Formats: sequence, C-alpha cells, structure tokens
Amino acid sequence: MKDEHFDFIRWASVFMHIKGLSISDAVHFVQNHKEPWGTIRTELASSALQDLITHLQNPNINVPQNINIPMERSFLFDQSQSYFSF
Repeated sequence: MKDEHFDFIRWASVFMHIKGLSISDAVHFVQNHKEPWGTIRTELASSALQDLITHLQNPNINVPQNINIPMERSFLFDQSQSYFSF
C-alpha cells in the first residue's frame, strides 16, 4: 500500500484569493478560475458562496430552534481558530 501525503492547506490555499472580496466579486473570481482550480474546488467554492447568499437573503432558514451551544463571542472566536490557520 502506497503511503500518500495530502496537504489540505496547500489544496485549500486558492480560497485565500476570495478573502475580502464582495460576494459578487467572489462568485466571478471563482467562475474565472474554474480551469486552474479544477471541478471540485470550483464547485465547493460556488456552493459555499451560494449557501452564503441564501442565508443572507433568508437569515432564519435552517436555524435550529433548540440549540444549546453557547454563542458568546469568546466561545465563537475560540472555535473559529481551530478551523482557520491561513
């Protein structure tokens, strides 16, 4: 069995280019980079942006009513740090 190394940070680093863009600019950027990014990254970014648009237009969609997770700023900040290392 071949031991393959997959660098997720390197694979996902292309998404840093959409950081700070407006949503419409990000959508255009993703569409313009379909060839170098490949199908999977392009579809992932497009899907995430579409989900963001949907939630911004309908903020109450799919919000759990009985959520028991603390929503204090410090808790959210601590949790988000584990996902963003860029």
